[in-house]
Amino acid sequence: MTEQEQFSELEKKLLGIANYQEVSDGIKESKDAGLRDLLYTNLVNEFFGDMDLSQFSDEEKREKYAEIQENVYHSPENAFRLAREGMVTRAKAAEKEYNANKKEIMSKAANKINDVLKNAETKAQAADIMALYLKNIVKTQDVDQNKADSIAKQELAGMMGVNSVFYAHGNSERYKIMALRAIASQYLDEVKLENKNNQKVGYKLNENKISKFISDLAKENGMPEIIPASTLYSNAMRIKLKEE
Repeated sequence: MTEQEQFSELEKKLLGIANYQEVSDGIKESKDAGLRDLLYTNLVNEFFGDMDLSQFSDEEKREKYAEIQENVYHSPENAFRLAREGMVTRAKAAEKEYNANKKEIMSKAANKINDVLKNAETKAQAADIMALYLKNIVKTQDVDQNKADSIAKQELAGMMGVNSVFYAHGNSERYKIMALRAIASQYLDEVKLENKNNQKVGYKLNENKISKFISDLAKENGMPEIIPASTLYSNAMRIKLKEE
């Protein structure tokens, strides 16, 4: 196998690890039965696709698929456990290979991200774009309605130029997005543009900062670095694909 072929195989492993994480997070957080069912199907297919069934008959393959279904659909708790364990097993198996190619992986992800960031005309737009790539990596704190209303009151009072107000309705999802946007903006650098759309500056990902963030995040959570790196890489590949 050539170096390019080995690298391509590693990329497939990274995308698989990221999918296990996305599915496990979705199962844990979803309260919608229909969405959870889709996640179960995704997980069953992921497990089945990873198996070497070359020596099995078609009937045996169908039986194996049904067995996986029984285990995944047993309960949300069991599905979450299976997805998490599947992710960790595959991460550990690919960790050595990832470490040997870490710089190339991060650079490829950064290039894909920068191809999309070049469309941003303001720092706020760039932060919104960068926030998409941090999905399933950065977990912002949940904001309940009381907290959201409190933030909204402070905002409205400031806009009105008064000390306080009695009523304002806050959007908890909006505040979570704002928090993620603030985090995302930390990993952006301004770059000078040559009169593109009359802009004076553009924005790009600081590769060193995001690499350090991924490394630190893994250490803080006691997980292999390849797990958050896989998610960043997967997000970079998928979002760029949509742009194309």
